Amino acid sequence: MASTVGGGTAGCVLANRLSEDPSTTVLLLEAGDVETKFPSVDVPLKAMETYSPETNWGDYTTSQNAACQGMKHNRCFLARGKVLGGSSSINDMVYARGQAVCFDRWETEEDCDGWGYEDIKEYFKAAEAYQNEDLVQAGERCNQGNELMIKSIHAGELGETFLKAAKQAGLPALNLSDSRSNEGSSRVHATVNNGVRWSTAKAYLRPAIARHNLHVATGSHVNKILLFNGKGIGVEFVRNGTRKQVGVKREIVLSAGAIGTPHVLLMSGIGPREHLEEMGIKVHADLPVGEGLFDQMTLNDAVRFTTNQSAGITFQQANKLSNRIRYNLFGRGTLASNNFLEALALVKSNKSPGVLSRALPADLELFAISSLLGHFAASLGLIKNITNLEDGVFEALFSDLVGQDGFSIGVVDVLPNSRGVVRLKSRDPTDVPLIDPQYFEDPADIKRLLKGIRAAQRIGAMASLRGFGSKPVIRQHPSCSDFPFNSDAYWECYIRHNARPASNFGGTCRMGSPSTNSTVVDTSLRLLGLQGIRVVDASIMPTPVSASPMAATVMIAEKAAVMMTQPSNAKSDH
Repeated sequence: MASTVGGGTAGCVLANRLSEDPSTTVLLLEAGDVETKFPSVDVPLKAMETYSPETNWGDYTTSQNAACQGMKHNRCFLARGKVLGGSSSINDMVYARGQAVCFDRWETEEDCDGWGYEDIKEYFKAAEAYQNEDLVQAGERCNQGNELMIKSIHAGELGETFLKAAKQAGLPALNLSDSRSNEGSSRVHATVNNGVRWSTAKAYLRPAIARHNLHVATGSHVNKILLFNGKGIGVEFVRNGTRKQVGVKREIVLSAGAIGTPHVLLMSGIGPREHLEEMGIKVHADLPVGEGLFDQMTLNDAVRFTTNQSAGITFQQANKLSNRIRYNLFGRGTLASNNFLEALALVKSNKSPGVLSRALPADLELFAISSLLGHFAASLGLIKNITNLEDGVFEALFSDLVGQDGFSIGVVDVLPNSRGVVRLKSRDPTDVPLIDPQYFEDPADIKRLLKGIRAAQRIGAMASLRGFGSKPVIRQHPSCSDFPFNSDAYWECYIRHNARPASNFGGTCRMGSPSTNSTVVDTSLRLLGLQGIRVVDASIMPTPVSASPMAATVMIAEKAAVMMTQPSNAKSDH
């Protein structure tokens, strides 16, 4: 039997692929519930509602020194899926592989043989099922017959206008079907099928759920891995208040995500010796588990415009009876849209001329967001909880925009420099670990977001977008009033106070060469120093990819499944 800990983005992929062999019994342990219990998970426009405690762990960072300064206790809210499908069931559904150069760096700079783009491209293709015939014909990535349904979202008036404005600002059309392209603008590609969010639970787990050799145990909180003579032999978990143990003959696969996986390993005595001894936990393997945590930071409300006409989706539109009927009958209309995200642009912060600059990946992502955050009066309570802003800050920035038409241009630092840690809070496995991303400890991340704001302002000032009668929103952050509005100093202050996590975590069980001190798993994803344990999720990423990590996480799981079932065909298995 193989046991997979975590029924998230990667875990659902593995459950399907490993159970394709009827002689292999697979047990999938998931702390959360089945995704089908929560209607908001399916409806793309209701993505924000999935941040509720029923489907989200509801974590907060530790108090941050250089970021989250406008949040209560300097702690940022984090989104992490607690439901089958994991974060693929609660995210914004944006699908992008990331640029090829990011994966090539894994191989050339991080000693991850077999993980360059040309090697891993086939595992992206093994998952992807594009629904747009024009993309299938035009791009090398676009297959149609696989599990993960992806669609190029039809951009509304704002999205199409944003693409024109981006072109006017010097950004060419970007072919997202070509990972070698690294700067430009495009419609959003999303994991949506017939108007329904297509998480990995929908794509992979549901088609396999009836297999006699696949067992899914939701509501199962894993305490630790059971070890004997340097080998993983089982898993201890709690279900319905009862502690249970299950033996594993084949392999234990940890797919609990970049926060959950290091938590389980540390509880099992696998991690930095000094930390484990401090917690009174017996050390089974001295490895840098939990170190190297990275996350992308985002600003969705810095560059905002009011308009004299509807620029996109409004609360009133979304709740019209006709829209609800259209969605329920045909899976179309406003409710089927991708959480207000209509178009995107990839931008390089380094504009220096020369070959070196041209070879660099885009490190900023801009999104056209077809609503002002304050527009949705009915959601203000939820938004306030998610932002965790200090009392008075939320009101100063958003409250007077309720009911106002407009749009914003979001900015994401997709290739951050800062690195943090995950550590145990206590020896109680139900205690949330200490999550310290150390956002902006490297000041280059602030400078990069500042350049993203300037790029967004340039696009927003183009004639195309001015056609909406747009006017920049000027709302001074109360803590940054000492600086002239729109100065670099003002925006750097704003970034420290108001930038929020994208919750696109990785890096905490780093893949690399066994001879490197920062390595936790080898290029076959086997845990160093112990037998019978693999890690298969975003935690193994040695560095970020220039996109939301969902696509790369699915790729990792597809490749891992081949390494586990067909080792002779997996280039990195050695």
